[in-house]
Amino acid sequence: MAKKRAKKKKTNLKRKRIITGLLITLFVLLTSSLLYLNYNFNHLIASKIRSLYNQSEAANYYNLRFDKLRVNVISQNIRIYNVHLEPKTKEHKAFFTENGSIDIQIGKILLKDASILDFLSNNHIRIQDFVVKNSRIEIHKTQTKFQPFAFVKKKQQQDSLRINIDIQDLNITKAELYYYTLDERKTDSKFENFNMEISRLRFSKDKSFQFSIDKLIASVNDISYLSDKGAFVSMKQFQIGLSSFESNNKEGNFNFDFKDLYFQINQPQFTTNDSVYQFTAKKLRIDKTKKELIIDQARVKPNLSKKQFAQHYKYQSLRPDVRIKNIRMTHIDFDKIIDNKGLFTDSLIIQGVEANLFKSKLKPLNTHRIPHYLALQIKSIKYPIKVQIVKVEDVDINFSVQQEDRRISRVALNKLSGTLKNVQNKTSSQKLYLKAKGRLENSIPFSATLVFDYNRDRYTYKGQVYKSNLKGISKMIESFAPIKIKQGLIKSLKFRGVVNRTDSRGEMTFLYHNLAVQFQNKDHKTQSGLGKSILSLAANTYLLSNNPANTTLPPRDISFYAVRDMNKGFINILVQSILKGIKETLIPSRENRRRYKEKKQSQTR
Repeated sequence: MAKKRAKKKKTNLKRKRIITGLLITLFVLLTSSLLYLNYNFNHLIASKIRSLYNQSEAANYYNLRFDKLRVNVISQNIRIYNVHLEPKTKEHKAFFTENGSIDIQIGKILLKDASILDFLSNNHIRIQDFVVKNSRIEIHKTQTKFQPFAFVKKKQQQDSLRINIDIQDLNITKAELYYYTLDERKTDSKFENFNMEISRLRFSKDKSFQFSIDKLIASVNDISYLSDKGAFVSMKQFQIGLSSFESNNKEGNFNFDFKDLYFQINQPQFTTNDSVYQFTAKKLRIDKTKKELIIDQARVKPNLSKKQFAQHYKYQSLRPDVRIKNIRMTHIDFDKIIDNKGLFTDSLIIQGVEANLFKSKLKPLNTHRIPHYLALQIKSIKYPIKVQIVKVEDVDINFSVQQEDRRISRVALNKLSGTLKNVQNKTSSQKLYLKAKGRLENSIPFSATLVFDYNRDRYTYKGQVYKSNLKGISKMIESFAPIKIKQGLIKSLKFRGVVNRTDSRGEMTFLYHNLAVQFQNKDHKTQSGLGKSILSLAANTYLLSNNPANTTLPPRDISFYAVRDMNKGFINILVQSILKGIKETLIPSRENRRRYKEKKQSQTR
């Protein structure tokens, strides 16, 4: 029995050794097969990629190289190292000189869960995750354009490439971007951390191509660029989002469409070529889905002091320093913008404006410049525009002017709001409507309506100044003229008229009470003694202190005529018209005295 057990044990041991040997042999064979298969797959896929690329038209203009490719057959992952797409500048120097080029270097590409057999058998690339790491992108731009793939023609078949690509997710993280001019010198430009995420990218190429993306989000941080002409652009971050994008070149035409698109720029900054002005904002966002544009906390700021600004220009120029809390444009027709057919939108809303304006009269006025009124200025814009309504709310304007004697005159418009309707440059037969209301020197409430012609320099106006105390604008008037308002109450001031290209005619009814005005000498120092008494007496003798003069008399209404300063715009002639009407009320002309006499006579009948 013992011998049988020993023999059986020996037999079992022998079997185990045979099985173990077979397993080891099988493992070695499988490992060798996998290694051989991997090696062949590495070679096959690398050759396949090169072959497909060489069939494309791009291969005539760009070299595609990579150091090595590694395939994991079990996990279906592919790794490609040191990929380089570089232009063939020697062979196509004229093309790249005219259109610019792009140079892409990638340290590592990881393709997860790739359909290797489909790729090898029928050129169908299906990938779950496409990850790009350690990449560098160089943009080589000409002076006028950047079209590095302009060799792709719309109406003719350029290559024999046949391929289908389907990628579930594509990720590019922290890529480096560089910008070069045509002479191959790096400009004063900076781009950091280019990132991009794409969901479901599909591309098919046969006689024509079809390309689609379900969703794309891309961003670049800390961008700065200095142009050859001196303009400087920077932004903390630029971001773009896109969904349901489709494009093709069926029937020989390049077609594309998308559902959602937005651009967002955080902390943009732009400096003009001459470095005089700087534009900044907290955020700028364009959203095609919501059909809107939003700019938060915008500012237009001069980089020159008031003195430097005046010295910079040959003629008198307005120096604006403007802060805007929010700008919003709604219901934008982006399709027309994309087709370059114009800007069409329902509304432009501007909120929270603080504008500080300055002009120095130490420089001469440009007598060769004759500005159009507002409607013709809009009509002269060559790019087609149509805005149903422009609204401005909560606006403060502080205007100061340095007079010829170097004194500073100031005027403030506060709590302004207004609307501008029918902003367009297509039809001359229509009208442009402007309505505004606010306060002069934060104390005199007013409102005005202007209607402009689009076919000539002409507009009608009507307005009203409401009950208020004139002492509230005494300092403002005193800064412009040697006049001081001691007292006076406005009951009502109504005006209307027509402004033509060269003049203005209108009517005014100015009701006021207890007006007392004091004239001063040119240096604005109040006269003393006899001189003071004579000036005060003259003022109160020749100026009517009340309108109506008493309760038994009718109020005085007048007509007025003002001549336009042809080198100034529509606001100046409007202000001159109102001042001329006030002057005619206080010191009536012969015509207005006769008019008032007839009015009194008709009342007593």
